Amino acid sequence: YQRRVRDSFNSSFLSSIKTIDKMTLAVVFLTVCLFARVAASFSGGFTMAQEVTSNGDPAHGWDGTFDNLKQEKGVSLCRLYVRLDRNKWLTATSPVLVKLPAILSRAAASGVGIVLRFFYDHGEPQSLAQLTNDLQMVIPVINQNKRAIFILQAGFLGASYGEWWGGRFAPDSDRDASNAEIRQAKTTVVNMLKTTGLPVAVRYPRDLANYFPGDPQVGLHDDCILSQGVGGADSGTFDKGSILWKDGNLTAAQQYARTRVSGLLGGESCDDAAGASVPTCEQLLTFVKEYRLSYFNIAWQDRINEYYQKYKRNDNSADAHCMTRIHSALHANYLARHSSTPSSAPSSTPSPTPAARPTPPSAQPTASSTEVIGCWASDQEASEKCLTGGCPDQYCTQSSDKTPGHECRLLRSQYCQKKQRSVKTR
Repeated sequence: YQRRVRDSFNSSFLSSIKTIDKMTLAVVFLTVCLFARVAASFSGGFTMAQEVTSNGDPAHGWDGTFDNLKQEKGVSLCRLYVRLDRNKWLTATSPVLVKLPAILSRAAASGVGIVLRFFYDHGEPQSLAQLTNDLQMVIPVINQNKRAIFILQAGFLGASYGEWWGGRFAPDSDRDASNAEIRQAKTTVVNMLKTTGLPVAVRYPRDLANYFPGDPQVGLHDDCILSQGVGGADSGTFDKGSILWKDGNLTAAQQYARTRVSGLLGGESCDDAAGASVPTCEQLLTFVKEYRLSYFNIAWQDRINEYYQKYKRNDNSADAHCMTRIHSALHANYLARHSSTPSSAPSSTPSPTPAARPTPPSAQPTASSTEVIGCWASDQEASEKCLTGGCPDQYCTQSSDKTPGHECRLLRSQYCQKKQRSVKTR
């Protein structure tokens, strides 16, 4: 009798376990499918824009949902501006932080990836203490809603829209990166955002070169693409000097953005583009390919939106076909970047700058030699300091008969070496 009871119990128990296993597998499978669907939609592409007020309410007549964006052809991302009040330090109960999670949750449910930027209504925070406090309040909201976020644009600093110009902590000129307060503000924003593990983008190549060189988690957003024509400054994007190039050296800044940005790149045009300076669709396509953009806002400028409307109608025009190629290029750039760039794990103690690149074999010290510590860009003046930490491939373009110091094998200038010393070799 006891054996029959035991056998009956074991049979029922095993049957229950099998049922639970099936249910668990089903739940796991559905969960994986859901996240795979959401993740798959975050592979770059076209973006549109929405905005949230400092009270956390959808702005400009927007209803706070994203279904309308999913109905747009090729649009899987939304650049979301979140306004903050510089006169009120954020707390856990601030309306904008209480309401924002619901908006981000709706984005995730709709399969829309968010390009997220926080900025202050009337400029910048009043102090570094306020900046740190507000970031500390924002980070948990970001962490709790990461599955909805495609990329974080640095924001927080600058006179307008968090674009890192015209402010106390983000002035127009910051070429030599020598101001301690400015450095602290910029690195605080980026390094605290980096703790989320999400990609981060800054506005200017200058700031990448000065503060975050080679960081695979930090990219660039150009918010005035081709606004001043092909090869132009893009309304301040490329004419700001850095420790690697002088003010107005567009060629150097553009070369840096094309070849030395390790993180994701994206952006939009702007209303500065007018008349003949409005790019053609083919010029946009070339820019997307050359700068390896992963996302592009088709809402600005008006003529660019006209290109998009032709693409949306599939009217078989040259512009419609061109926009199809742009959309494909955005996805291809994202996939190439995503597959080649290691993810950055969150860190509770971020460092201001990444480790320097290792010196290539051709520049390693040899017995009784001069120790090479860096190299020049091909368009950099010999009187300027070299880039320390090795010699990236794209800087090895000069032939060996050029001035020493301008190609990888001839790094012997006084500006780019330590004193001669004996180096013991194996």
